[in-house]
Amino acid sequence: MSDSSCPIYQDYEEEAGKITAELNRSQNLQAKAEFAQRLINLEAKLAPCEENDDPKCRIQRRSVVPLRRKTAETILKLWQAKKS
Repeated sequence: MSDSSCPIYQDYEEEAGKITAELNRSQNLQAKAEFAQRLINLEAKLAPCEENDDPKCRIQRRSVVPLRRKTAETILKLWQAKKS
């Protein structure tokens, strides 16, 4: 990440990195689902960037964040299917 990136996005990225690492280490689908939900909830931190369409983090927001969201949603769907 460059030094010119948005501080809000940097905070998001740091936290998302920690959650993703825990998700990847987990062997339990329920735990993975909980980490996935935390990733989705974490996106709320990016609301100021979205509202202002901050160019400092636009590329990351539009490429990395949707990929994380899709992965998290897939894990949650798997967990829901297993519970059913």
